[in-house]
Amino acid sequence: MIVKMLSYQLEKLFDPKYFVVEGHSCPLKAIEAIRNNYSNGFPPIVCIVDFQMPQMNGDEFIKIIRSEFPMSKALMLSGNSNAFAVSDLVEENMLDFYISKPWDEKDLFSKVKSCLPLNLQMKTNDPS
Repeated sequence: MIVKMLSYQLEKLFDPKYFVVEGHSCPLKAIEAIRNNYSNGFPPIVCIVDFQMPQMNGDEFIKIIRSEFPMSKALMLSGNSNAFAVSDLVEENMLDFYISKPWDEKDLFSKVKSCLPLNLQMKTNDPS
């Protein structure tokens, strides 16, 4: 349900002529999709990750993605995260933002938009 809601909200923000929004409930499939998209010329720009996921925690996912794609940005959503894991990500400069659940749509848009390069920030549908 969270993946569907988040994808729906992000699709309102991003102009489909310039952005692809993908939502995955399985982190292993998400990693595979990110790698596949990259090999087809579409690097990951922003990954929004829940802390609690099946098969691995969000901090593990972010470490994998940021090690392979260091220019990507990472946001973590959580209502129940491990403070040590989050602080480790921050110290390692792997986490750009932490957003508590339930999140505010305008706050989400603002944080995601700030992770985009300037040339792409102008291509969003941000109502603010």
